[in-house]
Amino acid sequence: MIENLTRRGFLSGTVAAGAVVGLTACGGGKSAGGTASDQASGSGGKTYDGPKVELTFWNGFTGGDGTFMKKLVNKFNSSHDNIKVTMQSMQWADLYKKLPTAVTAGKAPDVAVIHLDSVATMAARKSIQPLDDVAKALDLKGSDFAKVPWVAGIYRDVRYSIPLDVHPMGLFFNKTVMDKAGLDPNKPPQTQGDYMSALETLKSKGVAGHWASPFQFTGFGQEGVFPSQGCPGCGLRRPSEREDRFQLEWHLVA
Repeated sequence: MIENLTRRGFLSGTVAAGAVVGLTACGGGKSAGGTASDQASGSGGKTYDGPKVELTFWNGFTGGDGTFMKKLVNKFNSSHDNIKVTMQSMQWADLYKKLPTAVTAGKAPDVAVIHLDSVATMAARKSIQPLDDVAKALDLKGSDFAKVPWVAGIYRDVRYSIPLDVHPMGLFFNKTVMDKAGLDPNKPPQTQGDYMSALETLKSKGVAGHWASPFQFTGFGQEGVFPSQGCPGCGLRRPSEREDRFQLEWHLVA
Protein backbone atom coordinates (compact mmCIF):
# COMPACT_ATOMS: atom_id res chain seq x y z
CA MET A 1 0.00 0.00 0.00
CA ILE A 2 2.91 2.37 0.67
CA GLU A 3 5.59 1.03 -1.64
CA ASN A 4 6.35 4.53 -2.98
CA LEU A 5 7.06 6.09 0.38
CA THR A 6 6.75 9.88 0.35
CA ARG A 7 6.04 12.12 3.34
CA ARG A 8 2.37 11.61 2.52
CA GLY A 9 2.95 7.88 2.53
CA PHE A 10 4.86 7.86 5.80
CA LEU A 11 2.35 9.95 7.70
CA SER A 12 -0.53 7.91 6.33
CA GLY A 13 0.81 4.68 7.75
CA THR A 14 -0.81 3.66 11.14
CA VAL A 15 -3.58 0.95 12.10
CA ALA A 16 -6.18 -1.17 10.31
CA ALA A 17 -5.29 -4.49 11.28
CA GLY A 18 -2.38 -2.17 11.55
CA ALA A 19 -2.88 1.60 11.73
CA VAL A 20 -0.60 4.62 12.09
CA VAL A 21 -1.04 6.91 15.10
CA GLY A 22 0.69 10.08 16.25
CA LEU A 23 1.90 10.34 19.82
CA THR A 24 3.94 13.53 20.25
CA ALA A 25 4.60 16.86 18.57
CA CYS A 26 7.25 17.17 15.89
CA GLY A 27 10.21 19.05 17.26
CA GLY A 28 13.72 17.70 16.98
CA GLY A 29 12.55 14.25 17.97
CA LYS A 30 11.92 15.25 21.58
CA SER A 31 8.67 15.17 23.49
CA ALA A 32 7.46 17.97 25.70
CA GLY A 33 5.84 15.47 28.02
CA GLY A 34 2.25 15.03 29.14
CA THR A 35 -0.47 13.15 27.34
CA ALA A 36 -0.58 12.96 23.59
CA SER A 37 -3.60 15.23 23.45
CA ASP A 38 -1.54 17.99 25.08
CA GLN A 39 0.67 18.13 21.99
CA ALA A 40 -0.11 19.97 18.78
CA SER A 41 -0.46 17.47 15.96
CA GLY A 42 0.98 19.83 13.33
CA SER A 43 -0.34 20.72 9.91
CA GLY A 44 0.37 17.33 8.38
CA GLY A 45 1.08 18.95 5.04
CA LYS A 46 2.25 17.11 1.94
CA THR A 47 5.55 18.98 1.99
CA TYR A 48 7.86 20.19 4.74
CA ASP A 49 10.29 23.08 4.23
CA GLY A 50 11.15 23.81 7.86
CA PRO A 51 14.28 23.09 9.89
CA LYS A 52 15.60 19.56 10.21
CA VAL A 53 13.52 17.29 12.45
CA GLU A 54 14.03 13.79 13.75
CA LEU A 55 11.03 11.48 14.10
CA THR A 56 10.90 8.24 16.06
CA PHE A 57 8.76 5.45 14.67
CA TRP A 58 7.74 2.40 16.74
CA ASN A 59 6.15 -0.77 15.39
CA GLY A 60 5.87 -4.48 16.07
CA PHE A 61 7.29 -5.61 12.75
CA THR A 62 9.87 -8.13 13.92
CA GLY A 63 9.64 -10.48 10.94
CA GLY A 64 9.95 -10.02 7.21
CA ASP A 65 7.54 -7.09 7.44
CA GLY A 66 10.11 -5.28 9.56
CA THR A 67 12.81 -5.73 6.92
CA PHE A 68 10.51 -4.33 4.25
CA MET A 69 9.37 -1.42 6.41
CA LYS A 70 13.00 -0.56 7.18
CA LYS A 71 13.68 -0.31 3.44
CA LEU A 72 10.73 2.05 3.08
CA VAL A 73 11.97 4.22 5.93
CA ASN A 74 15.47 4.33 4.45
CA LYS A 75 13.99 5.33 1.10
CA PHE A 76 11.99 8.08 2.79
CA ASN A 77 15.05 9.37 4.64
CA SER A 78 17.16 9.44 1.50
CA SER A 79 14.60 11.63 -0.26
CA HIS A 80 14.16 14.13 2.59
CA ASP A 81 17.23 16.04 3.73
CA ASN A 82 15.36 17.82 6.51
CA ILE A 83 13.51 14.81 7.97
CA LYS A 84 15.15 11.83 9.62
CA VAL A 85 13.01 8.89 10.75
CA THR A 86 14.46 6.42 13.22
CA MET A 87 12.54 3.15 13.30
CA GLN A 88 12.44 0.82 16.28
CA SER A 89 10.77 -2.59 16.00
CA MET A 90 9.82 -4.68 19.01
CA GLN A 91 7.44 -7.44 19.99
CA TRP A 92 3.84 -6.25 19.97
CA ALA A 93 3.40 -7.17 23.64
CA ASP A 94 6.36 -4.96 24.55
CA LEU A 95 5.12 -2.11 22.37
CA TYR A 96 1.73 -2.03 24.09
CA LYS A 97 3.41 -2.01 27.50
CA LYS A 98 5.85 0.73 26.61
CA LEU A 99 3.61 3.19 24.76
CA PRO A 100 1.43 4.44 27.66
CA THR A 101 4.43 4.70 29.96
CA ALA A 102 6.47 6.52 27.33
CA VAL A 103 3.67 9.02 26.72
CA THR A 104 3.34 9.75 30.44
CA ALA A 105 7.11 10.21 30.74
CA GLY A 106 7.24 12.50 27.72
CA LYS A 107 9.39 10.02 25.79
CA ALA A 108 6.86 8.63 23.34
CA PRO A 109 7.66 8.09 19.66
CA ASP A 110 6.30 10.56 17.13
CA VAL A 111 4.59 7.87 15.07
CA ALA A 112 3.62 4.30 15.88
CA VAL A 113 1.74 1.35 14.46
CA ILE A 114 -0.92 -0.29 16.62
CA HIS A 115 -3.77 -2.67 15.89
CA LEU A 116 -7.27 -1.57 15.06
CA ASP A 117 -8.81 -2.91 18.25
CA SER A 118 -6.46 -0.77 20.36
CA VAL A 119 -7.26 2.59 18.78
CA ALA A 120 -10.30 3.47 20.91
CA THR A 121 -8.56 2.40 24.12
CA MET A 122 -5.45 4.42 23.33
CA ALA A 123 -7.58 7.43 22.38
CA ALA A 124 -9.63 7.23 25.59
CA ARG A 125 -6.41 7.12 27.61
CA LYS A 126 -5.09 10.10 25.63
CA SER A 127 -2.06 8.07 24.62
CA ILE A 128 -2.51 9.08 20.98
CA GLN A 129 -3.50 12.37 19.43
CA PRO A 130 -6.09 13.38 16.80
CA LEU A 131 -5.10 13.10 13.16
CA ASP A 132 -8.01 14.89 11.52
CA ASP A 133 -5.76 17.74 10.41
CA VAL A 134 -3.23 15.29 8.98
CA ALA A 135 -5.87 13.36 7.05
CA LYS A 136 -7.31 16.61 5.70
CA ALA A 137 -3.94 18.08 4.72
CA LEU A 138 -2.99 14.88 2.92
CA ASP A 139 -6.40 14.76 1.22
CA LEU A 140 -7.11 11.26 2.57
CA LYS A 141 -10.67 10.05 2.09
CA GLY A 142 -12.71 7.02 3.05
CA SER A 143 -12.75 5.95 -0.59
CA ASP A 144 -8.96 5.51 -0.40
CA PHE A 145 -9.30 2.66 2.11
CA ALA A 146 -11.38 -0.36 3.04
CA LYS A 147 -14.44 0.76 5.01
CA VAL A 148 -13.85 -1.08 8.30
CA PRO A 149 -10.32 0.14 9.12
CA TRP A 150 -11.12 3.68 7.98
CA VAL A 151 -14.20 3.96 10.19
CA ALA A 152 -12.47 2.20 13.09
CA GLY A 153 -9.90 4.98 13.21
CA ILE A 154 -12.58 7.34 14.57
CA TYR A 155 -13.26 7.62 18.30
CA ARG A 156 -16.04 9.95 19.48
CA ASP A 157 -16.17 11.66 16.10
CA VAL A 158 -12.43 12.34 16.03
CA ARG A 159 -9.90 10.52 13.83
CA TYR A 160 -7.00 8.97 15.75
CA SER A 161 -5.51 6.60 13.19
CA ILE A 162 -4.96 6.11 9.49
CA PRO A 163 -5.00 2.58 7.99
CA LEU A 164 -1.73 0.93 7.09
CA ASP A 165 -2.74 -2.60 6.15
CA VAL A 166 -5.54 -5.15 6.34
CA HIS A 167 -5.18 -8.84 7.04
CA PRO A 168 -7.26 -10.90 4.60
CA MET A 169 -8.96 -14.09 5.66
CA GLY A 170 -9.79 -17.03 3.46
CA LEU A 171 -11.38 -20.45 3.48
CA PHE A 172 -9.09 -23.25 2.34
CA PHE A 173 -10.37 -26.70 1.51
CA ASN A 174 -8.99 -29.98 0.20
CA LYS A 175 -10.75 -30.90 -3.02
CA THR A 176 -9.63 -34.53 -2.81
CA VAL A 177 -11.02 -34.95 0.71
CA MET A 178 -14.29 -33.28 -0.26
CA ASP A 179 -14.65 -35.48 -3.33
CA LYS A 180 -14.04 -38.66 -1.31
CA ALA A 181 -16.69 -37.56 1.21
CA GLY A 182 -19.24 -37.08 -1.56
CA LEU A 183 -19.11 -33.27 -1.52
CA ASP A 184 -18.76 -31.19 -4.67
CA PRO A 185 -15.22 -29.70 -4.56
CA ASN A 186 -16.26 -27.10 -7.11
CA LYS A 187 -19.00 -25.76 -4.84
CA PRO A 188 -17.39 -24.97 -1.47
CA PRO A 189 -19.52 -23.71 1.45
CA GLN A 190 -20.78 -20.16 1.01
CA THR A 191 -22.72 -19.72 4.25
CA GLN A 192 -22.47 -20.87 7.84
CA GLY A 193 -25.25 -23.39 7.18
CA ASP A 194 -23.40 -24.81 4.18
CA TYR A 195 -20.20 -25.04 6.21
CA MET A 196 -21.80 -26.86 9.15
CA SER A 197 -23.55 -29.26 6.78
CA ALA A 198 -20.28 -30.04 5.02
CA LEU A 199 -18.59 -30.68 8.38
CA GLU A 200 -21.32 -33.13 9.38
CA THR A 201 -20.87 -34.96 6.07
CA LEU A 202 -17.11 -35.13 6.58
CA LYS A 203 -17.60 -36.29 10.16
CA SER A 204 -19.82 -39.13 8.98
CA LYS A 205 -16.92 -40.25 6.78
CA GLY A 206 -14.48 -40.17 9.67
CA VAL A 207 -12.86 -36.88 8.70
CA ALA A 208 -12.25 -34.10 11.22
CA GLY A 209 -12.91 -31.31 8.75
CA HIS A 210 -12.40 -28.08 10.69
CA TRP A 211 -9.10 -26.38 11.39
CA ALA A 212 -8.47 -22.76 12.36
CA SER A 213 -5.24 -20.87 12.85
CA PRO A 214 -4.59 -19.63 16.41
CA PHE A 215 -3.36 -16.34 14.94
CA GLN A 216 -5.38 -13.53 16.52
CA PHE A 217 -6.64 -11.99 13.29
CA THR A 218 -8.25 -15.21 12.08
CA GLY A 219 -10.51 -15.57 15.12
CA PHE A 220 -14.26 -15.50 14.56
CA GLY A 221 -14.53 -12.52 16.91
CA GLN A 222 -12.22 -10.31 14.87
CA GLU A 223 -14.18 -9.93 11.67
CA GLY A 224 -16.04 -13.19 11.30
CA VAL A 225 -15.81 -15.86 8.63
CA PHE A 226 -19.27 -15.01 7.38
CA PRO A 227 -19.99 -11.27 6.84
CA SER A 228 -22.84 -9.36 8.43
CA GLN A 229 -26.13 -9.35 6.58
CA GLY A 230 -26.32 -6.53 4.06
CA CYS A 231 -22.73 -5.43 4.58
CA PRO A 232 -20.22 -7.90 3.11
CA GLY A 233 -16.80 -7.30 4.58
CA CYS A 234 -18.09 -5.02 7.33
CA GLY A 235 -17.27 -7.57 10.00
CA LEU A 236 -18.99 -8.13 13.31
CA ARG A 237 -20.09 -4.79 14.68
CA ARG A 238 -22.66 -5.91 17.25
CA PRO A 239 -21.80 -7.68 20.54
CA SER A 240 -24.44 -10.34 19.85
CA GLU A 241 -22.75 -11.20 16.55
CA ARG A 242 -19.36 -11.51 18.22
CA GLU A 243 -20.81 -13.75 20.92
CA ASP A 244 -22.48 -15.96 18.32
CA ARG A 245 -19.18 -16.34 16.44
CA PHE A 246 -17.24 -17.20 19.59
CA GLN A 247 -19.88 -19.78 20.50
CA LEU A 248 -19.61 -21.26 17.01
CA GLU A 249 -15.82 -21.43 17.21
CA TRP A 250 -16.00 -23.05 20.64
CA HIS A 251 -18.45 -25.64 19.29
CA LEU A 252 -16.19 -26.42 16.33
CA VAL A 253 -13.04 -27.02 18.35
CA ALA A 254 -14.57 -28.53 21.48
